[in-house]
Amino acid sequence: MSIHLELAIEGGKIHPIRKSQCDYVSHLLFADDLLIFTRADKGSFKNIDKLPQILALNTGQTVNKEKSRIFFGKSCQNKEELEDLLEIPVGALPTRYLGIPLLSTISKLEIILH
Repeated sequence: MSIHLELAIEGGKIHPIRKSQCDYVSHLLFADDLLIFTRADKGSFKNIDKLPQILALNTGQTVNKEKSRIFFGKSCQNKEELEDLLEIPVGALPTRYLGIPLLSTISKLEIILH
């Protein structure tokens, strides 16, 4: 999955959260969880929606969209439209993941897939 995410980023299909041109965070993997950090744009969401299909083809594992959550930053203007693209429920911030607080202090978004 990491390779597919990196290829999508390099191809300009998914836009990660960038601190600089070379410094960015796109995703974190832990056990059976995947956290994806991306800008809240339709292009990124459409390409993220293809990733579970790739995962299923390559590993036989599926994403449980009912257990997955989308977390938007405070200034996101198109939350409903983007939520409809992925059909994943919106989670409320602040929340904790593995004991670490997740906050909405950035204007980007995170997606947690289970």
